[in-house]
Amino acid sequence: MQFQSAGFIAFMVVILTAFAMSFFGIFEIWLPWNATTRMDAAGHKAGLAGAFFTGALRYILNIDELKNIVNLAAVIGFLCYTGAMM
Repeated sequence: MQFQSAGFIAFMVVILTAFAMSFFGIFEIWLPWNATTRMDAAGHKAGLAGAFFTGALRYILNIDELKNIVNLAAVIGFLCYTGAMM
């Protein structure tokens, strides 16, 4: 099984440690400017894709009010998922 191999587990530990350090404010991960510009252009489209890219761009650009809503939605989704598994 590939998900139980030592190499995969070490890779995931490194990736998750880097994200945790970023969340604690040790360093910041920035997107390239051209990716941010493309996401901004996609955000001006109408419909579901435009709404998704607008929300994703606002989340990446550190809009604190949106982060609280997204984090709450993730917690509610996790609780609903774990409740359904019981």
